[in-house]
Amino acid sequence: MKTVIKLPILLFFITFVLSANFACSQGQNEEKDKSEPKVEQKDQQATNSSKNTAEQVLFQNVKIFDGINNKLSENMFVLIEGNKISKVSPNNIQTNEGAIIIDAEGKTLMPGMIDGHVHYMINADFGEIESNMDLTDLAYRANIVAKRALMDGFTSARDMGGPAFGLQRNIDSGIVVGPRIYPSGAFISQTSGHGDFRARYDGGFNTETANEQSNFARFGIGTVADGVPEVLKATRTNLRNGASQIKIMA
Repeated sequence: MKTVIKLPILLFFITFVLSANFACSQGQNEEKDKSEPKVEQKDQQATNSSKNTAEQVLFQNVKIFDGINNKLSENMFVLIEGNKISKVSPNNIQTNEGAIIIDAEGKTLMPGMIDGHVHYMINADFGEIESNMDLTDLAYRANIVAKRALMDGFTSARDMGGPAFGLQRNIDSGIVVGPRIYPSGAFISQTSGHGDFRARYDGGFNTETANEQSNFARFGIGTVADGVPEVLKATRTNLRNGASQIKIMA
């Protein structure tokens, strides 16, 4: 009997990890050796109707860890349509012509993992960011870091500080490969607090230079806010930019 998979809502978008060095993604060319699952393509007799259906990938001969039960289900079939799991069954599942069939050879499928604390746009030494980088440096590196996270099996991530809004938009639009991001925007801290990254050469020893910004502030990694009005303004700025939560640093 075919069953519909029941996973926690935060695992809505799933990446399957078949082994430490194997991940399936559209358009990815896999090395062909004996250790990898066998992939076959059904004969394509494409019709106008089949072109309008979601791409199908069928995993067969897999063990499944569903993230809920403390056991593996063996000899299972899993059908992916587009970017969603549509069916899981102990019996073979019918597919459309042109579907990709993957024999997992008894390897294990699992839901994508969620990283609750990342900083994708803080991807270099603090001193290097402060003195010798701009946003383009951080953006290029974030592209690499995000893809690496997805290939490691993380399909969602809560970014806890930094200008990750552009990275989120480009992942959501399919331009950049990476997990779903829940951004915080600039973390908020008071003068001399954990989020005040101004160095001595940034000034701040008198009232005329007290508001000079560090690179962390200029890039939107962190913001210094003193008192209720400034904290409210910083919070509203992050929410305006698309923050899903606010990061406060003491």
